[in-house]
Order: sequence, then structure tokens, then C-alpha cells
Amino acid sequence: MKTKKDNKLKKTVSIVFEVEKLNKIEAMADKYGVPRSQFIRNMIDIGFDQAVLLEGVGVLPVVNFGINLFDKFKKAIKDGSVDIQGDKAIFPIK
Repeated sequence: MKTKKDNKLKKTVSIVFEVEKLNKIEAMADKYGVPRSQFIRNMIDIGFDQAVLLEGVGVLPVVNFGINLFDKFKKAIKDGSVDIQGDKAIFPIK
């Protein structure tokens, strides 16, 4: 779908929000006199621009690596393949 304003190709997508979050989004959009859908698009644009900047300076890959490492570590603790207590703990407390 192209809009008359900017003649850019656009596509409609669905997003699911928790009710409490959506209420906050609606309140902020109302506060600034912006339709909810436009407010959400603006916030996505801002977040995406920041992500591009962080990726460009190398921060986003590092953060992503850290999140993945932390998730793997949590899984390893949960399934018992990493000992966090006892004599063979990876960080034994003495």
C-alpha cells in the first residue's frame, strides 16, 4: 500500500501488547495529540534508529552476545550441566 503523503510502499502488521502497556501508550499518545498508531510508529522509528547507531559503533553485537551468553548460562544451570554450588562449582566460594 502506498500513501499519498510520501509515496512509500507500506505494509500493515499486527502487534500484541500487554493491556497495561497499551493503556500507557494510549495515554501518552493522547497527551501529545497523536493517533495511537502514529505514536507507535514513531516509537519504533526512534528505537530502530538507535539500534542502527548502536550497531554501527559495535555496541549492539556485544549486548546481543551478552544476552545470548546469559541465556545459555541460565539454561545450563537449570538443566544441571553447570554446578554453581559445591566443590566443582564454576565460582566456588571458599
